[in-house]
Amino acid sequence: MMTRDTKPDLSQTEEPVVDNPNDPYLVDISHVSRLFDKPRETLFSRKETVTALHDISFRIPRRSIVGLVGETGSGKTTLGRIVMRLIDPTSGTVSYNGEDLTALRKEPLRLMRKHFQMVFQDPYSSLDPRMTVRKILLEPLAAHDMLPPINGQSQALGELLTRVGLRPSDLDRLPKGFPE
Repeated sequence: MMTRDTKPDLSQTEEPVVDNPNDPYLVDISHVSRLFDKPRETLFSRKETVTALHDISFRIPRRSIVGLVGETGSGKTTLGRIVMRLIDPTSGTVSYNGEDLTALRKEPLRLMRKHFQMVFQDPYSSLDPRMTVRKILLEPLAAHDMLPPINGQSQALGELLTRVGLRPSDLDRLPKGFPE
């Protein structure tokens, strides 16, 4: 039996799609930089930029768990947004499973996003407090055309909750009902 304090057994989770088994790296960040334009103080002020990331490179091996830590303002969220292709890098590339994400256009990128996600620093504040857990889970599934059949949705979503240590009965709760 699993309680809220018990860590779920995720050893039975599905393997990610492996199209390039010869490449030991799932993610390859290569020479990524990102500049942002500073707002002008006046109409005739000189245009200035801020360097948020400068020449960042690292690789994440397959089947590894990685956490990105750093001081406030060090660029963690900017890098995460670049990896997710929510924003583009000023320069450099991000590859996932051997595929250059920075070169993908809208539809291929949407299909690729089924395989990765970003976990925000404060996941509770990123949830819509007016939506039930069920609606929150269904939203990305609908966006990626992955909705389970209507008659099996509760069971499928309940299994997802069980895998992360929650109860299927939590489906109709609001996020504010969860301890932080």
